[in-house]
Amino acid sequence: MEAPVGKLSVFTNVENRATHMAKWFHSGMYFAITFIFLHYIGYLISFANAHYLGFEPSVSFDGLSSLRRTTGWGPRSIAFVYLAPAAFGFFVFALSVFSFFRVSRTKTHFRNFLFWLALNGYLLFYSFFLYGLIGVEHRLTDFYGSYAAVFDWLYWSDKSSYAVITILAVVFLLAGLLFAPLILAFNHSQSITLKKKFHKVIFSNVVLIPMLIGLLVVGAACFPLDAQLLGARLVSAIPLLLVSFLSMKLIPDGKVVIVRGGLSDVPILRSL
Repeated sequence: MEAPVGKLSVFTNVENRATHMAKWFHSGMYFAITFIFLHYIGYLISFANAHYLGFEPSVSFDGLSSLRRTTGWGPRSIAFVYLAPAAFGFFVFALSVFSFFRVSRTKTHFRNFLFWLALNGYLLFYSFFLYGLIGVEHRLTDFYGSYAAVFDWLYWSDKSSYAVITILAVVFLLAGLLFAPLILAFNHSQSITLKKKFHKVIFSNVVLIPMLIGLLVVGAACFPLDAQLLGARLVSAIPLLLVSFLSMKLIPDGKVVIVRGGLSDVPILRSL
């Protein structure tokens, strides 16, 4: 039997605080691994596509080298090179969510890895809307290589570009509804859901704290990163996570089956 729930905190109904904090670290590492993997795979895809078209960029910690002084561009080639990472992110998101629901609930670490892979995949896709909004006005920056450049080469006005990108950004926020049940699946205690404001505790345990840990790992492992694009990507995560948090309140009690204790406390390799 779980202990009666009093005042809620991130340690409510936690049997061992050290183990609970280790679970934060494990989850944070999965965030960092998937974030770094997708971040640089996105550059490699753009790199490969650019070479296919005859350009000769390079890839470093700062991302893809500039191709501003090259010629032979058009809407299709810009999309093929610069929007390919966004398409890849959406593909990873869809595949990860599908796999998440196919994997046994007892494979908690693997499912947690899939959760972060799905979230970071979608964030890679979704961040290009913010890149586009910035790039419409700031054409001499890396943000221009996004929807802004495609629409510019289609001779759209700035107002039309802003309107279409904004509408798309709002529509695709609906994906936050899909992340809510995934987040709830990692709740460590079913009984805390009987208390008001339990969503804050679950969201902090499953998303916010591991994400902060993961960002510290990303910063330490990949410095120097392309800070501007990274900062914009993290800003674009705010509305997505907000929708996910609010969506948790729409799921009726008892509709999400959790594994007691959340993440397994056995060694990671044994739980995959």
